[in-house]
Amino acid sequence: MYLKNTIPLLLLLFFHSTFSQNNYQPLNTVSKDESQLLDQYENRLQSFIKNISTSDKDKKTDKENFYNRRNNRLTHYIENGHLIFDEDINLFFQDILDEVVRKNPSLQDLEMRLFVSRYFWPNATCYGEGTLIFNLGLLRRLENEDQVAFIVCHEIAHYYMDHVEHDMHERVEYLHSEELQEQLNRIKKEEYGQYDKASQLLKDYIYDDRRHGRLHEEEADSLGYEFMKHTRYDVSQAVRALEILDEIDHEKYEMDIHIRTLFTFENYTFRDRWLDKEEGMLYQKNLEARNDGEWNSDSLKTHPDCDERMRLMTGLSGKESIPIKGNETFLEFVKQADYEIVQSSFDFGFYGRSLYYAMQLLQHDSDNEYLIRMIGQNLVYLCHAQKKHEFAKHVEKPHSRNEAQYDLLLNFLQNLRFRELALLGYHYHQEHATPTRLEHEDFLFHALLSSYLAKQESSLESYKDMYQKQFGSDGQYNDIIQTLQID
Repeated sequence: MYLKNTIPLLLLLFFHSTFSQNNYQPLNTVSKDESQLLDQYENRLQSFIKNISTSDKDKKTDKENFYNRRNNRLTHYIENGHLIFDEDINLFFQDILDEVVRKNPSLQDLEMRLFVSRYFWPNATCYGEGTLIFNLGLLRRLENEDQVAFIVCHEIAHYYMDHVEHDMHERVEYLHSEELQEQLNRIKKEEYGQYDKASQLLKDYIYDDRRHGRLHEEEADSLGYEFMKHTRYDVSQAVRALEILDEIDHEKYEMDIHIRTLFTFENYTFRDRWLDKEEGMLYQKNLEARNDGEWNSDSLKTHPDCDERMRLMTGLSGKESIPIKGNETFLEFVKQADYEIVQSSFDFGFYGRSLYYAMQLLQHDSDNEYLIRMIGQNLVYLCHAQKKHEFAKHVEKPHSRNEAQYDLLLNFLQNLRFRELALLGYHYHQEHATPTRLEHEDFLFHALLSSYLAKQESSLESYKDMYQKQFGSDGQYNDIIQTLQID
């Protein structure tokens, strides 16, 4: 496929920019208008609740709960650093939204907000009350602004056709329907097989719900294309965007992350068993296959197959898909997205994933100070999580659905004992502790923590003295450092 063939070129473009010489600075996640934004969401919530039309008390409660949950989720995103408020990226996306609305008069009375999230997974979402969210994990997989525009048009189409609201009303009506209550009562009266019959009823409901979802996706593709063709954007890129989505489950950069090379140190030998597959992995894969077999995977899909969507889109456009490289500004945003998901994965507690993304980027940006720091920082936090018996909260289990290199890293991390992980973090920081790096407060602090976790008392005291000389009592980590004593 074309996407794989373009990777070397994209890497060449990305990794020879100024990022190689400079530290990456994570994007701003605090809105200067946060209070105003939250007030606007609260007002919109009250408007939705006020306009609930049903007289049925239970149905009204369910709908009100839905609106409250949605609003709580969106305000949580705003208040807790899930969204990006970087001026350049926000202006880029706002320009796309403005162009689509300006060229489509039917959209001009709709109140919409388009946010960019820090999430690593490749997705965009319409929340049904005017909020559209575009994940960085999707931006980093696209090739140009036209593809972004199609996906924005697709999400606008969901909002225009009121898909979220329609689906919510249908679910509430079904859950309170006489038909469902009769089916449940019949199952309760059965002497045998209650679980199987209840499971089948649930499956039928979920399959039907997903089928409606796939129809909505096709409708949004079609109407989104109509919105797009009135704009300055190249409609042939709608088909190309779907081609990329068809490959989205594959990693962007298919490369060896060189675990053994990165974690082999002069004074700490790499153990071959760290890369052994866990005993029982074959059993796990068989169990996954059996569990998957209980459900029809095609019926569970929330989106139609991209082949079908591409066929329909090609019929609408009458044009072939042609890969087009984005301009410098777009490519810089994609580059930022690659680096930002290292930071956001860490901030959201996905330490194993953050480590993986940093190791990927390091293969082509080996002198990048930010990546070097983040690898060490993740090792420290992984060790701390293991010490607190919270490792599973921050690292996924190996799974057959994962890309091979990510699964290899997960398996490696699962194989490490606490002492081994502590020593890996310690020796990693020792090997990378140049005088210049030790002037950076974050690197010095995590080198100090790695010494504490590995019980390397002389290094710990040395780093403490260094920290006090450089940052003193004003250092952001000073209070924590004062509490660190090796038993």
